[in-house]
Amino acid sequence: MVCTKLFCVTKDNKLWVRDPVLYDSPWLEIGTAENVTAMTAVGSVLLCSTNDGKLLACNAKLDNLIWSEIGIAINVNGLASINGRIFCTTTNNDLFTVDLVFKNLHDWHKIGKAHHAAALTSINGMLYCSTPSNKLYTRFPVMSEFPWQEIGSANKVIGMVNKVVAMAASDEKLYYVSDDTLYVCDPIHDHISWQKIGHKEDIVALAVSDNVFV
Repeated sequence: MVCTKLFCVTKDNKLWVRDPVLYDSPWLEIGTAENVTAMTAVGSVLLCSTNDGKLLACNAKLDNLIWSEIGIAINVNGLASINGRIFCTTTNNDLFTVDLVFKNLHDWHKIGKAHHAAALTSINGMLYCSTPSNKLYTRFPVMSEFPWQEIGSANKVIGMVNKVVAMAASDEKLYYVSDDTLYVCDPIHDHISWQKIGHKEDIVALAVSDNVFV
């Protein structure tokens, strides 16, 4: 059976999974993911960047996960995927993309600034990022410089002192983690309202896969 699952990595290098339901649900430890800085999913594959500049991949499943190095990901703090491409933001405030067609993913192309993003995700063919000031932005995933549009806040339920550390998206929902709390909202561009749906300490990366075999 194929289903949708929410994955996260914590500071102690553990990989966890839970159902993306709109209420508190337990996280299940399923493996390890060393030194992760960001994560995304492409179909049934999880991708992550590491703090030593590697891009890793593994099948999105619930046991026997094996990570393989597939490219480079230098100074990455956000990952997203759209239409056969991976996008990343970096600590240098740049936005890059690479085509997933290539098996060895080294040829990243700079396509603009990252708007000082703290986290990155994608949904409905658009990129979304949150900033250290907890503002939420979106832009088209075009292959050149393009302005980010501010659409709201990622702190409506928790206050300005907390920082978004990870984002993910699937099934018409945006997810983010801040202050060890998981939130969800609809990706509308007006009157964004975040709903608290759970808790998990020390999350550093988040991803949703809608093609997990269980």
